[in-house]
Amino acid sequence: MEKVRLDAKQVETAIARLAATAAFHYVPRPPVGSEEPDAQPWSYEEERDWTVRTWARAMKALGVDEGQREAAIRNWNAQIAQPIADAPLREILDRVELNDVPVMINRDSWERMTANLGVTISSPWFVEVPGIFLRRLWSSWRSLVTEKSKVDAENDLDELKKRRKKRKRTKDMDKTM
Repeated sequence: MEKVRLDAKQVETAIARLAATAAFHYVPRPPVGSEEPDAQPWSYEEERDWTVRTWARAMKALGVDEGQREAAIRNWNAQIAQPIADAPLREILDRVELNDVPVMINRDSWERMTANLGVTISSPWFVEVPGIFLRRLWSSWRSLVTEKSKVDAENDLDELKKRRKKRKRTKDMDKTM
């Protein structure tokens, strides 16, 4: 099966329609590396909950409104072999809704989520770019962060000096009185 790259709107539409398709089955797979001797034992419930959390976060990031997200997830939950109870499902959905941190799901998590959901959709957050571009971008970003840290440290140091100077002036005034 050939993977098709979709834009964010197409992904949003595809994800919103997933719950309505007849071929929408949850077939969890053990996480990568679970064959290793000291790896955590694979748990259907943990993988199922992780999939719901990730799917809800992805839909929120792609602009699917809360009602559509909840309807899609509840419809899917009703079709799986071991559905999530209503209270834990509500808690997962509430946590996703309350979290305002921008989300970008990494490639491995996206592939794991879509495999768990039984669909093949390329991640809308990743595009193929040359490695040299990424190295330059990362280097530029690090330079900006370093410069910002220096400026912040200088401002903090200036503020500290001002407070010490003010404290010293206050002590000197108290001695003269």
